[in-house]
Amino acid sequence: MFRNKREDDAASTARPGATSSRGVLLLPMVLSFALVVGAAVDQLTTGALEAYSVSMYSAHGVAAEPGAIYGLVYTAGGVLVVLWLLVGLGARAGRRWGSGAVVAAVVVNVVLALTMLFVTEYAEPVFPPMWGLLAALPAAAGIGAAAVLIRGRAGRSTAA
Repeated sequence: MFRNKREDDAASTARPGATSSRGVLLLPMVLSFALVVGAAVDQLTTGALEAYSVSMYSAHGVAAEPGAIYGLVYTAGGVLVVLWLLVGLGARAGRRWGSGAVVAAVVVNVVLALTMLFVTEYAEPVFPPMWGLLAALPAAAGIGAAAVLIRGRAGRSTAA
């Protein structure tokens, strides 16, 4: 009998899949931590990345800074974490630029992963391939998230 007109309008415009379509950004955000966590576990346990770096540089007569390679991996991982958190927060807030930000994040993530895969020094890869692949995981999940978000945005524009 006495209904608030605003509540009725809000209920009719709410889309049930709106939050789940933004939820797909959770996977690239979680996978962006894989690089940082992997480096921390490697540094605290086996030190395989440091051993690779020292052996690669010592073969060319160059003294390698033992922890420098971890600093590079932590920096790359930190960039990915911040990037995907910003994209996730923007999409969660329902910003219009959310789809574009996801595409931009995927491009930056792919460039970073390709750099980690193919950068060389003394004709040797600086990072073992596993680290470049770990950096590529959030990009792969981000491509799927971008497809879902862009398809959802296209569906809304045709339905309106």
